[in-house]
Amino acid sequence: MSANAGQLISNEQVVYSTRKHWAAVLVDSIWAILFIIGALVLSWLEGDTTSGIVGVLNRIIDMLRLAAFLIGFGWIAYNIVAWRTAEYVVSNLRVFGHEGLLRRRESETLLASITDIETSQGLLGRTLGYGNIRIISAAGRPGTDTFTAVQRPDGFKRNILEQKAARTIANGSVGTAEERAEAFQVLGQLASLRDAGAITQAEYEAKRASWVAKI
Repeated sequence: MSANAGQLISNEQVVYSTRKHWAAVLVDSIWAILFIIGALVLSWLEGDTTSGIVGVLNRIIDMLRLAAFLIGFGWIAYNIVAWRTAEYVVSNLRVFGHEGLLRRRESETLLASITDIETSQGLLGRTLGYGNIRIISAAGRPGTDTFTAVQRPDGFKRNILEQKAARTIANGSVGTAEERAEAFQVLGQLASLRDAGAITQAEYEAKRASWVAKI
């Protein structure tokens, strides 16, 4: 468990926290790596002549090579620090997270307002164990929050659902076992229809709301 005590509100407890996967550094550093490769190519092209037009060109190549190296390594260092400082947290009251340095982004969503959680993993993500998480609040798509390259996204999603279920039970708004089973089945079918493009997101949200109330 992580998150500083100063980040928590009254009666809040952290139940799960995770960070960005190390693969995020590689993905975010593609251009930086290309800069370094370019610097190596310029080193190979640079000649020994120091006089005349060729000498001027060699000095220009040398400056470009140095700039490419500094930009590349500086970019990678920035991405490493950004990766180490990113954090995503599930508490008994909300979901919150922060990422980035120069363009720092912080977000938080109350559990009570979350209406849907979507996860996406490419082939590399499934192999290495990371993915993107999209949290949709009662505001719909305008209230969407996306966390990228999160470690163990399924665990993060499961903890959100468990905390929402616990709050629902505590509030005494749980339907019968049969109603809950039917609701979960219908919600799964609706999600499949949405993902297949058979219904629009708006139609999905409209139908989903009435079934969520039965869980």
